[in-house]
Amino acid sequence: MLNHDAQLLKLEKTIVPIRESTFCYVGNINGCTIYEFKCKLSMESWEDVFKESDTNVTFNKFLNIYFKSLMFALLKAYIIPSTDITHV
Repeated sequence: MLNHDAQLLKLEKTIVPIRESTFCYVGNINGCTIYEFKCKLSMESWEDVFKESDTNVTFNKFLNIYFKSLMFALLKAYIIPSTDITHV
């Protein structure tokens, strides 16, 4: 003899406003940020770049270090709130 309990779950359409934001990167280039950029580059360990034998891998490693330093020194991220988007 089987005894099964059943439950009924009813989902209704609900409107939930979700606030989506956009990131905007703004360059702040002046004497202080250029100095900070140079300091970050000078403190990086370039050992991985120079010991690599494959030119493509070397270039990619160089770009990763360069852009990481550039992003933190010269570019600042701002959040721009956009309008409410309704998801159903």
